[in-house]
Amino acid sequence: EVDAQDFQPHTQGSLTLSGVTSDLESSGEARRRTWAGESIVVYRNRQGSMFAIQRSCPHARAALSEGDIEDFPDISACALNPPAGPFLSCPAHSFIFDLATGSCLSEPRSRCGPARVYDVSADEEGRIYVSIAPKEPRDPSIARERVNEVQLRLMER
Repeated sequence: EVDAQDFQPHTQGSLTLSGVTSDLESSGEARRRTWAGESIVVYRNRQGSMFAIQRSCPHARAALSEGDIEDFPDISACALNPPAGPFLSCPAHSFIFDLATGSCLSEPRSRCGPARVYDVSADEEGRIYVSIAPKEPRDPSIARERVNEVQLRLMER
């Protein structure tokens, strides 16, 4: 596995080497990082899935890296257009973003557009690659009452 101290960011084709998986692992806790001065945040959940999202909220430019991120599998399973979740709450105005799609789930959606999210992968040596181009935003179609439940759960943490 690549040592974090030996990490040097570089671009390879349509991917950017953005870190090493050992930087994202910690005793079962999910952690967020901003890599090599890039304006994205890479997140790894307890199941090992990785997600990347733009660093600044599209609404008021608050640092999404300071927001709360949680997996709610019961809510993700209700999405009519999966995948959905994990969910990130912006620290400034509590807008909720779906890390799988970039969709802002908070109402009214006209106040905040989708966040840019990126494909993330890791090679067998633990190097993390993030796509250069963001994914197309997509609405996961989660019922309003389930989005409200996400907001309440995030506020309780």
